[in-house]
Amino acid sequence: MTEEEWLGGCAWHEILGAYPIPLSPRKTRLWTLALCRWTPAETSDPEVISALSDIEDFIDGRATRAVFEEALHRASFSAYESMYHDRVAILAAEMDNEQLWTEPFAVLGDCVDGLTLNYNIPTTSLLRDIFGNPFRPVSFDRVWRTDTAVTLAQAMYESRDFSAMPILADALQDAGCDNADILNHCRGPGPHVRGCWVVDLVLEKE
Repeated sequence: MTEEEWLGGCAWHEILGAYPIPLSPRKTRLWTLALCRWTPAETSDPEVISALSDIEDFIDGRATRAVFEEALHRASFSAYESMYHDRVAILAAEMDNEQLWTEPFAVLGDCVDGLTLNYNIPTTSLLRDIFGNPFRPVSFDRVWRTDTAVTLAQAMYESRDFSAMPILADALQDAGCDNADILNHCRGPGPHVRGCWVVDLVLEKE
């Protein structure tokens, strides 16, 4: 695959194929959660929203396995009642199947395709936001990680409101960042979600 193809309208599994295997467990998990949050359950079922938040806390090491398993049960039950079978299937498969890290396409394929088809989810755009451009690896200078940049990035990460991304670009530029890929990503149209590769760089998350 070429960079032009990666940037174009190729399928999600082709985009994932450009990254080295195994994929980052954390980033892959956050990608599946972003897909789940894009369904109508995000605005119609508070139980699902709460469960997804608990699962994200588990992904970030801020909740126990017991909290995660209970949240997964809540999400599964609520989604079943709301007929969000595909969304729950991808969440459960991603979290519980170790095969994902070596064969992600076999595990996630039908679930991702079902979500994308049924809910018009920007699957590939979310992948690009979380994993970044594999053809343009970025070396992040610690000097750019100022208090202002970290505060902005942390606030967006915690709130899931990424409207301040252009302001983060200004903060990074003020700190001496001249990397066009970083600045353009912050000032671009998005979407941006937890796991965004620029925010992760600022917060030193893998």
